Amino acid sequence: MEVKCILKTSRGVLKDKNKVYPEALVAPRKDANAVLKEIEQNCQVQSHKVEEVLSALSKVLEYNLQSGHSVEIPSLGTFTMTVKGKVEQDEKGTWNFSEKPKGKIKFRPSRKMHNVEATTKFVLADHHSVMERPIPTDEEALRVMRQLQDKYGFFIPKSFCDATNTTDYQAKKIFGRLLAEGKIIKQSYNKTCHYRVK
Repeated sequence: MEVKCILKTSRGVLKDKNKVYPEALVAPRKDANAVLKEIEQNCQVQSHKVEEVLSALSKVLEYNLQSGHSVEIPSLGTFTMTVKGKVEQDEKGTWNFSEKPKGKIKFRPSRKMHNVEATTKFVLADHHSVMERPIPTDEEALRVMRQLQDKYGFFIPKSFCDATNTTDYQAKKIFGRLLAEGKIIKQSYNKTCHYRVK
């Protein structure tokens, strides 16, 4: 097993525009049913039972993380809830959040998972090609956004990055520009920001 890499330049990302670096080629996301089948083969438990266990695990994680507990999953790693926000002190000396705090789940891989990083083999897919990280034009970005919107009803920066192979930094610039021009709108749903093309 090996991970193929291509060579890219850091145009628009780093100050040194001539720097060349390897980037892992992201294989297509594995279908959930295929993952369940692989788990079934590895532990000889029927895939629908595996799905029930994963669903129960998700509920356990949600309950414990929202209760302030970190959760360790053997052989996998530890999940922890962190918080980011601003606080201020009132006239009585009591500290309060000055704006709604935002939670973020962090995952710390187990020693076994860290070993996966250390033992993974990387190879260059093409030793002679150096590619610039693609930065789509606004027209290309809007076309991708419409495709995502047609498929899911909305789009988010992560799905845009996955579809265009752009970085978070590049997507932030594109989204900010299109929002300022009124070509896309930002909506909130269940505490999550979604976007739509106008």
